[in-house]
Amino acid sequence: MQPKRIMIAFPNLDTAGSYIHVTRVLERIDRSRFEPVICVKRLSDSDGEKKIRQLGIQIVVAPFTVAPRPYRSLLPRLWRAARFFRELRCTIWYSFNYLSDLSEPIIARLARMKFINARVHSTENKRWFLRMFLAHRIVAISEDTAHLPKIMPLLARKLTIVQSSIPNDIFSPHTPKRLKLREHLQLPNNAFVIAYLATLCHNKAQDRMLCGMMGNPRVHLVCAGAPLVGPWADHLRALATSKGLVSQLHFLGHIQDTAALLAESDASALLSRSEGLGVAILEAMASGLPCMVSRENGIVEILHHGDNGWVVDGDDPEQIKQCILQMMNNPEEAKRRGMRARQTILDLRHIDNETTGYENVFTAMSA
Repeated sequence: MQPKRIMIAFPNLDTAGSYIHVTRVLERIDRSRFEPVICVKRLSDSDGEKKIRQLGIQIVVAPFTVAPRPYRSLLPRLWRAARFFRELRCTIWYSFNYLSDLSEPIIARLARMKFINARVHSTENKRWFLRMFLAHRIVAISEDTAHLPKIMPLLARKLTIVQSSIPNDIFSPHTPKRLKLREHLQLPNNAFVIAYLATLCHNKAQDRMLCGMMGNPRVHLVCAGAPLVGPWADHLRALATSKGLVSQLHFLGHIQDTAALLAESDASALLSRSEGLGVAILEAMASGLPCMVSRENGIVEILHHGDNGWVVDGDDPEQIKQCILQMMNNPEEAKRRGMRARQTILDLRHIDNETTGYENVFTAMSA
């Protein structure tokens, strides 16, 4: 029996996030049953592309959306796109395109593929509602993001939960410190390094962390994420200048070896203003680091204040400051919570379970 061809669509493979996580699943998926094909809108010679090619996975470059205007030519343009994708002979179209675009699920249907939307979105936005309505299946990565049954029973029947997980052999307390981060940044010996792995943008809320660091010269915030040039990066630099934190804020850009970065850090934080499930914090938990997250983060399903981490009000700088002090001044408690966090990942978020979850979704959709 020929393996089922599954097309997975990404805007590109040069930013951190979903593609890195999906690649870890593709490394383990049963290739005798499923043949993944990656579709991107553009190539960029990134580490992500190289990794995909090393796995022997085909990469197709094609625009998988079309602009709605001019309306009079929309239908012919949808048909042309669908004819191209029909030639790929895939049965499933799995989209990691997080824009409220309606042309993509329509093209998938015209190409005779079953469309999976890889995210649950608010149905208050009509375009998001229509996109999920057009999908054959909607995949949520955590119980917290699977809120459709509460607000939209019509879509709930399409919902499947495949919980995000982490390869515990890669992210571990025993990962070698191969980046020599402290030496590279010329940090003092008593520096307390907090890793913040996230795209530089308003929603990821690096500014909340800076406000909580005020008055603590030992704390150094290491931000791994892009873009380093833009309004939000400029805002963070200006904020650090105004609060006297310039020497304590470090922008690393995109880091491929996040496991090594975490191994060389004392703690990790993600204080997002909204977050389905912070995979970066899952990685930090698997690494045995003490972690601090905001209440808006979906990770609070498994990261509990006082047990295996710290949960704070992201808008309360004093609360953030006190949590940092607790981590610094009580290293035994910080270590205990960090190891409890790792055990949580070992118990609940094993990568093999996620791989099986995706295989089950693909099997059901191919029937």
